[in-house]
Amino acid sequence: MDEQHRLKLRRLRVTLVKDLNPKALYDYLVANEIFSDDMIEEINNSGTRRERASKMLMELEKRGSRALPIFIEALYDSKQSHLADIIREELASDKIDARRRSLPILPIEPQNVPGGAPDFISDLKQNEGAADRDEHREYPMKTSPRGKCLIINNMEFRKLQPRLGSEIDCAKITDMFTNNFHFDVTVKENLSKKEMQGALMSLAADDHTKADCCVVVIMSHGREIEHRRFPGAVFGTDDLFVRMEEIVSFFSGTDCPSLLGKPKLFFIQACGGDEKDRGARGPQESDGGDNGDHVNGNATSVDAMLSELDDEPDDEPDASPVYSEQARNQSQEEEDATPHLPSMSDMLVAYSSLPGFVSWRDRNQGSWFIQVMLEVFKKHAVNEDLISMITLVNEKLSDEYQAKGVFKQISSPLNTLRKRLYFNPTF
Repeated sequence: MDEQHRLKLRRLRVTLVKDLNPKALYDYLVANEIFSDDMIEEINNSGTRRERASKMLMELEKRGSRALPIFIEALYDSKQSHLADIIREELASDKIDARRRSLPILPIEPQNVPGGAPDFISDLKQNEGAADRDEHREYPMKTSPRGKCLIINNMEFRKLQPRLGSEIDCAKITDMFTNNFHFDVTVKENLSKKEMQGALMSLAADDHTKADCCVVVIMSHGREIEHRRFPGAVFGTDDLFVRMEEIVSFFSGTDCPSLLGKPKLFFIQACGGDEKDRGARGPQESDGGDNGDHVNGNATSVDAMLSELDDEPDDEPDASPVYSEQARNQSQEEEDATPHLPSMSDMLVAYSSLPGFVSWRDRNQGSWFIQVMLEVFKKHAVNEDLISMITLVNEKLSDEYQAKGVFKQISSPLNTLRKRLYFNPTF
């Protein structure tokens, strides 16, 4: 263990000894070769619980660079996550930007400066709000790389329509998560169902001990399906689907212990079904006049408009209204399945549309959801946390995008994050 970690552990010793249950950690620490059986016996014979806890912490300082990360994992595994969080927060507090402590009083307003604001004012404006951030309520996001990011981009299928424009989304996401968000990005294209499962299981089996986060992006056709917790399914290139419940469960606390207590983010560009949202007029819209892209006639005029616009080439859904016979059979076989999922925390599953509804994609520019998400991230990730940005995505997506003059879309996040997540990017 390096000297800095040793000093921090000593600083926390009184707090940790007060609540630590050392017996619950014995098996995990022995299994991961931090302590031997003889050392555990020596700790166990130290006296009271407090004395055993103190002895364990003292011995931990001597056990090399792996000791502290494995100790934190053991705390999560033994349901002592409050102690693990205390240690992680202490480790994350090494470097605090001086600008977060206090911002200088500026003698002039930017708009009064000839030729615009000087650079230092622009820098301060970009970082305003950082001073209000409470790092104890944030996930640590400082490692380099932050963690691993897997992007699965399925564009060609056996019978389903090709997903034209998805390569644009893939290139933009790869660039942002590699160069701005500092993740170790892997891109896999046109995977079958089994290949998708294999790639996801392989990612979950990796050692994420040194990572702060893990990201999965899936772009494919999707469909609505009976579920218990996580709705929807995404298609492989063989027209067979993988349930979202299965995908998320690979990264549960049970199956992926090295990500315990760390954020796991899933961004899903796929339809949640085949229903199309025609939107609703707000109170500010009148029954007469020209509302631009908004529809203000009766149902008959709407249907007539749709009939005229059915051949419009650019916007198309990521749904599969006609499934292959294999997919139909698979749905029947799994209709009554109720896969068991452990209790999950520290996850965000951001669906591009609501369950049951289509998700739109422009053949020339990429999908609506990915376009808007990347635009919002680029503009706001310096100051805003992830959940706030997803809310901004919904605002922009619902206000500015409309397919064939009628259809709307809004994303659907499923959130079990326990803290705020800031990407801490560089642009």
